[in-house]
Amino acid sequence: MATNLDGVFHCSQAFGRPMLSAGQGVIANIASISGMRASLLGLDYGTSKAAVIHLTRQYAAEWSALGVQVNAVCPGPVETAMAAKVHSAAIRRDYHDAIPLGR
Repeated sequence: MATNLDGVFHCSQAFGRPMLSAGQGVIANIASISGMRASLLGLDYGTSKAAVIHLTRQYAAEWSALGVQVNAVCPGPVETAMAAKVHSAAIRRDYHDAIPLGR
């Protein structure tokens, strides 16, 4: 939570305040598909990313009228060493097969 949620909160505050003063700006937060759906072995990660999605919605609701656009990007699975530890080869194949570009 300290990295995934608190980090987004503090950066949004630090960079958002000058944008609010200027009456314009864009913040793009990085969340995850794991914040949109539950999965095995993802309790802490998924919960923190769901919180980022909601935090982003809150900022968007509060700051849009003041000229600051706030969005979240929710990428799907990425082939990393960490993903290999959490997801079986079969699960990773299923993710890959569901990606239209196949990468």
